[in-house]
Amino acid sequence: TDTDTDTDTDTDTDTDTDIFVECADRAIDSCATDGDCTTIDARNLYDDGAEGTCIIYAEGRESVGCMDASMGCGDALTYAAPPDADASIASCMYFTSTCIPEGWEECSGDGLSDAECPEDSTTIPPWVEYDTSACDDVSVSGLVPAEIAVYYVGYYTTGDDGWTGTEVYAISPTTPVGMDLGFTEACEIVWDMSAERVRTIGACEGCDIGVNVEATINTADTTCSLAIVEAFGDTPWSAEYAIDEIEDGWATWHFRSDGTEFGTGPFDDTRYGFLSDAQCSLITW
Repeated sequence: TDTDTDTDTDTDTDTDTDIFVECADRAIDSCATDGDCTTIDARNLYDDGAEGTCIIYAEGRESVGCMDASMGCGDALTYAAPPDADASIASCMYFTSTCIPEGWEECSGDGLSDAECPEDSTTIPPWVEYDTSACDDVSVSGLVPAEIAVYYVGYYTTGDDGWTGTEVYAISPTTPVGMDLGFTEACEIVWDMSAERVRTIGACEGCDIGVNVEATINTADTTCSLAIVEAFGDTPWSAEYAIDEIEDGWATWHFRSDGTEFGTGPFDDTRYGFLSDAQCSLITW
């Protein structure tokens, strides 16, 4: 009888050990439902274009780890990066206390800042830099100087239910032709995007993933005149992309039909983005 009792006790202890999971080892979803644990939240950092970082506060905080709810945290603001982050300071994240996820390392450097990112555009992310004068001296069809420079920008957030994102036609007039036609300032045509990741990469040999996208114009965020929007077209459209994750958190974007590259941009576990080269064009409205 004593032997049976000891055996039962050992079994209960082993079972309890098997089902117990430390807060630091919990997934974010289960962390939030356990009263003994609490999530560790942080904000993303972005390149401010001047060798420093900035924050888009409208994005809110992101849960990046889990810890014991009774753990005491210091009040010092902290910058830290996950173990697999690249060397860029923009790969760090901003914490409002000294508590960071297990395995993360604190970041240091003169460029780290919690300043708010400039609001030059409500739709163009801070990592995008382009030359609005790229087409000033370019001729189209060998006859007429270009009237506009167009950059195509896209950025997506991944999720279990698919991808969502934004694509933007960033349009700038050339000097002096575009302005002579009454196109006096840059504007943006904004598209709300939904996307589905697929296995097909089409003609893009070496690409890693495929994405089918569907676009609907966002009239509220679009800053171009109705005439310019109509010249580009405002009807919903779809496309088939392939993405080549090259290295160091950067990827090239291609059309699956022929493998043509149309943009390059950053990516990580939850986000993908691209910026095209300048497209020098004529426009009639």
